[in-house]
Amino acid sequence: MIKYTDAHIRNLIGAYLSPTHRENAQDLADSCHYSVIENYMPDCPGWCGDILTVIYGFAECYEVFLIKDNNLVKIDSEIEIVKNL
Repeated sequence: MIKYTDAHIRNLIGAYLSPTHRENAQDLADSCHYSVIENYMPDCPGWCGDILTVIYGFAECYEVFLIKDNNLVKIDSEIEIVKNL
């Protein structure tokens, strides 16, 4: 497991800068747990590369982001992973 960088956090905060999250974006990013997996390679066809996982308080509340060209791409389902390849 690789530690997240300041650039990953800034990018994540940017993902939350919407009218509904703008005031709480920094607090939300600071209160989450992060894991960056570098050079991820699954056993079957899928995304190969860097992945950022974000956990909010407990395991059922999480998000997965692909790291492409130093930008985060939020993944809502496995189908979106295939579209983003």
